[in-house]
Amino acid sequence: MGVQHEELFLLEPTSAPHVEHVTVVLAERTPVVRQGLRRVLETHPPIEPQRTYEVVGETTPDGEAVSMVARLKPHVLLIEMPMVLLDVMETFQKASPKTRIVFYTGDPGQVIVTRALKLGAAGVVLKESPVCEILLALRSVMKGQRYLSPPLQEYAIQALIKQAQQTANDPYFQLTLREQEVFHLVLKGLTARQIADKLVISTRTAETHRINIMRKLGLRTQRDLFRYALDKGLDKEFAAIPASKAVGS
Repeated sequence: MGVQHEELFLLEPTSAPHVEHVTVVLAERTPVVRQGLRRVLETHPPIEPQRTYEVVGETTPDGEAVSMVARLKPHVLLIEMPMVLLDVMETFQKASPKTRIVFYTGDPGQVIVTRALKLGAAGVVLKESPVCEILLALRSVMKGQRYLSPPLQEYAIQALIKQAQQTANDPYFQLTLREQEVFHLVLKGLTARQIADKLVISTRTAETHRINIMRKLGLRTQRDLFRYALDKGLDKEFAAIPASKAVGS
């Protein structure tokens, strides 16, 4: 297991079963825009001839949208991006966990796009995009992928560059693979002898690895080690250890 970073949200595909008839709920403030989106989805020549789209509900991006998604359980929610992302994402995900959320928006800036993806959005499409791009976005998310309009993809690149820079500067990644193994076993509460038995090394070697880990991470006590793990989001590693050990030396 590696160290978790705040910006980690790789645009990785996930497994998704093929669906030929995709149901969509539109949540947009302007009726004219909703009508245009419906027309694109239901009448535009499909990118994939074997797949069709049906708009099963239209509403505004407010409380009514949540109840509609909870009732209809669409494959995709295409929603105008609201300002308060956290509450919206959690609410919709609880209402229909399998519904993929695609935001339809003007350029909201890197912080909002990054946050939307981290919170589980399947995609972000710019309003000024050509109509066929909406179909491209839905095709991608129905394959289990994430989608960003081309102008927004630079934001993802910048976030990944920032993540790589943080990783390079993190002393955890200066540990050897063996030291990382020992690090996580220490968090699980294993003694030097137990670590030696598990890794088929001598107790002295296990203790040497532990000393090197403390030195490389700039730590002095067992308490420092657990605090370091908490700061890095590794608290699940020592969930079974008594709280006194996590806060004391």
